[in-house]
Amino acid sequence: MPNASTEKSRLLIIHPALPPYRLHLFNALAERCHLKLIFLRQNLLNQKFDQATLVAQLTADHVYLTRGITLLKRTLRFGIRAEIARFKPDVVVTHEFSPVTVAVAIQRLFRNNSFRHVVWTDDNPESISCDTLVRRLLRRFIFPRIDGLICLNQEAVLLYQSRFNAMLPLGICPILHEETIFCDSIARAKPAARKLIGIHQLEGKRILLFVGRLVTEKRIDRLLHAFSQLYDSFADICMVLVGDGPQRERLQELAEELGVADHVIFAGRVEGEQLYAWYCLGGLFVLASEFERFGAVVNEALLSGMPVVCSNKAGASALIQEGVNGTVVDASNSTELRSAILNFLQRIAPLSISDLAQSRPSLMTTSFNKSVDGFLSAVNISLKKGRLPYDAFNG
Repeated sequence: MPNASTEKSRLLIIHPALPPYRLHLFNALAERCHLKLIFLRQNLLNQKFDQATLVAQLTADHVYLTRGITLLKRTLRFGIRAEIARFKPDVVVTHEFSPVTVAVAIQRLFRNNSFRHVVWTDDNPESISCDTLVRRLLRRFIFPRIDGLICLNQEAVLLYQSRFNAMLPLGICPILHEETIFCDSIARAKPAARKLIGIHQLEGKRILLFVGRLVTEKRIDRLLHAFSQLYDSFADICMVLVGDGPQRERLQELAEELGVADHVIFAGRVEGEQLYAWYCLGGLFVLASEFERFGAVVNEALLSGMPVVCSNKAGASALIQEGVNGTVVDASNSTELRSAILNFLQRIAPLSISDLAQSRPSLMTTSFNKSVDGFLSAVNISLKKGRLPYDAFNG
């Protein structure tokens, strides 16, 4: 094992694929460790990102292992044993309580614990309450055999301590973008934002923004109902839905039924500059999901200077400080959701092109570097076989 004061640890991360919301973390880890990434797919299963652009920005050494088996969205890949033997890691980080994590745990038994094994999970109380039998069995097998756990927020850490009596290094690493890089991208998107104002006649509008897949669990129908009830009092409001998915046609029909179709923009799925342009224009971001392991879009909205009305079912609700950068609501309660939106609408000034002359300050209250520190705390303390206090991230 490396001497922490003189050497960088050798860190191997096995991850399903490369999404944009993990790019900055991987690059930051590559600066602080000897990092190698193994991606199990060329892209995510439920969302296809521009991989050529992402890989061009990735500074970490990486390989793809795509030969293997995928059954019921559970993936097992061939070649992981050889990659571990070739790289000789101090620590292997695997994602979730998955077949790959089981394979690494078993392999370590045959290698006489020659490396530490840390699991990186998106679990929150809601997701654990919905566990399938298979996942419960996998967790029961894996948990006693790992050396550390990385969670998205403190709520998940407390859950593992109370329900599973976790006595191992616990790190907190929410999904965050590096602030300077993201805000620079927002600034560069302003010309595109000005074009959108003209195309959609947004001058003088107050924009409610949603970004994400148009799928049932996002409960965009809740947003449309709330919007329709507020429109009579705020004739200058406009709702923009950025994303696509199987619910799009039904949501368009619902907007028609509610009489607000002319004031709802279905912008489609966009990436890069076009996405950042919408973040420039949004006045209030609303996430009303009935289930959301985290919700990286909450961080993106806050970095762009937008307050967020966030469902209490989203892990990213941990990023909200009540009254400072947004509010957390029971989005299943239509009155509570509508009241929260109304409260922020009263504070939002109508959009003006002149507003784009200067950038809005970020509303994030947690830093990207602290997120990286949370990840590495679990990794580094696992090497020492110590214990990470659950509140280390918030210190």
